[in-house]
Amino acid sequence: MRVLLSILLSGAAWIAPIALSAGDAPPARIKAFYTRLPYDDQGNTGKFADIVIELPQKGQFIFCREFGYQPYWRPVGGKRESVARLIPRKGDGPEERPDDHNIACHAGIVAQTDASVTVHWRYAPDMTTLSFTDYLAAYNQAGHASPFYAEYADEYFTIQADGKVVRTVKKGCYRLDNWNDPNNQIEQTLQLEASGIRQISFSPATLSACTEKRVAGAALKSGRTANLVRYWSLDEGRGDVTKERLTGTACGILGVKSYWRKGVSGTCLSFDSYSSAVMLPAAHCPCLDDEITVSAWIAIQEFSFNVAAMVDHLDGSRGVLDPRHPGTTTRKPCFRHRQLGQQRRPCFAESKRPDQDAGR
Repeated sequence: MRVLLSILLSGAAWIAPIALSAGDAPPARIKAFYTRLPYDDQGNTGKFADIVIELPQKGQFIFCREFGYQPYWRPVGGKRESVARLIPRKGDGPEERPDDHNIACHAGIVAQTDASVTVHWRYAPDMTTLSFTDYLAAYNQAGHASPFYAEYADEYFTIQADGKVVRTVKKGCYRLDNWNDPNNQIEQTLQLEASGIRQISFSPATLSACTEKRVAGAALKSGRTANLVRYWSLDEGRGDVTKERLTGTACGILGVKSYWRKGVSGTCLSFDSYSSAVMLPAAHCPCLDDEITVSAWIAIQEFSFNVAAMVDHLDGSRGVLDPRHPGTTTRKPCFRHRQLGQQRRPCFAESKRPDQDAGR
């Protein structure tokens, strides 16, 4: 059917034909909503625990608890098909739901229009690691929580009304630069069809070549360097290693990132209070059995809740050694928590001597 519209403009009739066929329909709209699908998780979740995305006259793309939020496609009149796992998963549950109670996985709608929906799915690929089975032991072993940042994976699915799905997969990284690398993610394009899921394209994750530039430092200052036991100038200005100048020992810069800054003399390092440290291997540590002096230029960025150490003598990663604890007659080294003007009781009364802890 052809329609003519007549519009009166300045006393003159303007006639414009508009092509409107009787069989025309508005563009298909994609729908997404939270709901609760039939699955008994013993009351661990509420009534909006699952996600259903409806593609008009095509089917449903579903993220649900029963399968650990690994999405599946259910075409109209067809069989269910799950998207392929690009990162292997294992844990305390069955194959279809490795995280049995979904304690470390979650899915959420992060963007929605009439044309597309984006869902974020986060999960822990390996639930058998110590940080999940015994967090306290894992924390004491690591000394801080930053290694656990890398134990998760993030996936984003952008589902379009025509059935096209753009998927990005990013595995957790300990180093911040690796996480921020735009090439360090899997990219996959899928097509949801009546017969199932068809892969259109796939690109693996790759790390970009290092392009770190050296931080420009301040003018070098001269000072006393004679009779020093160990000395770090921190003048490299880039990289994850700094050299101890007297012995030439390469010392790794620990943490999620090496934060180089302009210093008072040359360059310096900024520490994040959680994971950052410069580590001198035990084999290159001097034997100190008397008073020592430590000198450093320090700009405090925040104040700690107790004493913050400049230099620590550690037994592995379990704390500062203090062999003078008066509460033990065996004279074993123990750990002491110090607070301004006070002495707190040791966190661990019985601890190994460094020479008893092989490999540390």
